Amino acid sequence: MYYAYLLNKGIQVGLKFNIFQASENLSSELGTIPEDVDLYYIAPQLGLCHKINEKWTFETMAGFGYMHYGSQSKVDDVERECSRGLLGSNFDLTITRHLFKHIHLGAGISLMGGQTSKLNEKMDGVDETIKLEKSDKIKLLRTDFVIPVRCML
Repeated sequence: MYYAYLLNKGIQVGLKFNIFQASENLSSELGTIPEDVDLYYIAPQLGLCHKINEKWTFETMAGFGYMHYGSQSKVDDVERECSRGLLGSNFDLTITRHLFKHIHLGAGISLMGGQTSKLNEKMDGVDETIKLEKSDKIKLLRTDFVIPVRCML
């Protein structure tokens, strides 16, 4: 979700906020490990808005902001929590069609990502920072295909 304000005919500023959550069961030699993953992202946005003609508008938005990664799992009745705050980025492309006086409908793609080589781990009441090897880095990439409905005031 993001909010945008058109500064003039071509430049817009805004704020983007995303929440993503997933649950999975991992198989290992220890058995099945349930894991929950949370991803939060908030960033200021800067973009361009180009009116193609009376009915069509093309928009881009980009931003850099705070991303939070967290996971909770349980191995042999021992709870493990990992988390890390990191720098994330996003880029959105959208094309919209003017339908009514202030209503636009469109289609677009949104990319968001970041990575970290460290994790804060809490297990058995012990907190520690884990430095991840190059092949074990947490790499986050999310792609959304969107159908925006916009109200232009």
